[in-house]
Amino acid sequence: MAIYLKPVWLALFMNGYSIVLAAASAAVLIVFLFYLGLKRSLSLSNSGRWIGWGFLLVFLAMPQQIFDSRMADIRMITAAFLVLPAFVTFSPASKSLGYLAAFVAIALILVNTGYTASVWLAYRSDYAAMKASFGLLQRGSFVLVGRSTVGDVAPTLLTDLPIDRAPTLAVHYAGAFVSSLYTLPGQHAVHVRPDLKRLEVDSKTETYAPPSLGTLRTLARGEEVPDAPRYVRNWPRDFDYVYLVGAHVPDAMPDLLDELATSMRFTLYRVRK
Repeated sequence: MAIYLKPVWLALFMNGYSIVLAAASAAVLIVFLFYLGLKRSLSLSNSGRWIGWGFLLVFLAMPQQIFDSRMADIRMITAAFLVLPAFVTFSPASKSLGYLAAFVAIALILVNTGYTASVWLAYRSDYAAMKASFGLLQRGSFVLVGRSTVGDVAPTLLTDLPIDRAPTLAVHYAGAFVSSLYTLPGQHAVHVRPDLKRLEVDSKTETYAPPSLGTLRTLARGEEVPDAPRYVRNWPRDFDYVYLVGAHVPDAMPDLLDELATSMRFTLYRVRK
């Protein structure tokens, strides 16, 4: 991550599911803490200041990926939120200020927790449908995970991740090989068999993000996609099923894919051999 983007995460850290809510929560927190400081109701000890500067310097200097673990630098924000409160002294000048501080803290927690819970609950029916669809897979089959979009998609932070990763459960429920299951050497206990290395994601040059329907269509026609991951180059031959996560697309590839199951956030297809 470029260093000029790191301050953005200080604002977005409050909620990964909503940019607006995260930025608003961070703004409220910063303004209120500054207000308490002006009122001399909140102070940070000398040790806390040194620790805080240390966290900040490590966050700015640390790369996004270290030891094959992504977002390593962002975890420093979590560490700071857990450690620094132990060095803070809160002495409200009046009872009303103490009540106000408690109200702001509780409101931020409830709003962000409530929104996160609503996102999780919204996925319950899709996860139930996803688990039911695993019964349609032949055991030991090869499953490709793609995205139903054709062009570029606006970033949604972590909103789509619960469904992006859901098909990996087929590894457990159907004994399937799933393209998006993390198999990073040195980080995960699961590894791709030597004879299937062509289907392994190269974490140095590729990502586990599902390829778009547009990419899959182009490759199925035998055309080249320069930035397409290696493991999807011959996907109609190498995979037996395809999960397209995202909104349902009628007639995605009617000459190649047979639709087996669909839900609001995914569709399962059998690859016609």
